[in-house]
Amino acid sequence: MSIASPGVMRSFSRCSEFIAALVVLIAHAALGHEGQRVVVQSDGKQHEFLIDKKLGAGGFSTTYEGRNVATNEKVAIKILHSELLEKRYDTSSFEKEHSILSAVVGKHRALPRSFGIGKVEDGTPAMVMELIHGKTLGSWTGETAQRPPGKSIRIALELLGATEALHRAGKRHNDIHPGNIMIDNEQSISTKLVDMGNASSSTDRFDHKGTYYLAPEQAAGGPGTHGRINNDIYSVGKVLIEMLTGKKTNDLNEVPPLTQLVNGRAVRLHDVLAKATMPDPAKRYQTDAEFAAALRPFSLHNP
Repeated sequence: MSIASPGVMRSFSRCSEFIAALVVLIAHAALGHEGQRVVVQSDGKQHEFLIDKKLGAGGFSTTYEGRNVATNEKVAIKILHSELLEKRYDTSSFEKEHSILSAVVGKHRALPRSFGIGKVEDGTPAMVMELIHGKTLGSWTGETAQRPPGKSIRIALELLGATEALHRAGKRHNDIHPGNIMIDNEQSISTKLVDMGNASSSTDRFDHKGTYYLAPEQAAGGPGTHGRINNDIYSVGKVLIEMLTGKKTNDLNEVPPLTQLVNGRAVRLHDVLAKATMPDPAKRYQTDAEFAAALRPFSLHNP
């Protein structure tokens, strides 16, 4: 009788996990919470929200459009996948996101509101948030090769306003990329920085596999990487480079050759982005306001 090798068994295990995940997604596509209510306790009061329709599903939760029963205000409702409850999945990501958004409520228009954490009628944990109309920046950047410099820079300035509010509250987003940035339209763009599930306090350690948008020291997860607000600054710089060039690139020569006079001195956009995305965090902009001040002149003189 032959015995499968450990390598074969690992491959079989990974295949089984993939099939199980696929089955879960198919099940969520067929089953939903439409028509149920979510009860949230907030400010000493009980608020009820009715779930209207499904908007989309991710790895941990499904998002629905809903409305406040009393005021009819439309909201977004994130509901934890039921099988995660069976595995006793920790709902701390909802709690963390709500806590962070509550700490910065009203601090910047690019940060969404959270109305609280509650439960669906069947007991499933849910989080009720501001409903954001539009699409992700990722879908917007994917539609054409490049975006107008002025518009791209104005989006980056909105993001820096949001991260500055987070940083003043002692928080970091930690996961800024086009999929976590919402825009409502292309004529008068309103930007929202979403998905605070990976956000942390300035003293938390954050480990990540690493992506194009993550600062090198953050991706490595080595000692001394926690508490750096210019991790988020690096990510905003990378997002802006992708908007300007239409692709993920480390070659800043592909950035449009824009120059502005600042205090009588010619400054290149290339140099501003180079400083924002320096591999050495000590050589980057140290605050969101500093990076924003360097970008702002380019937003005023470009479409």
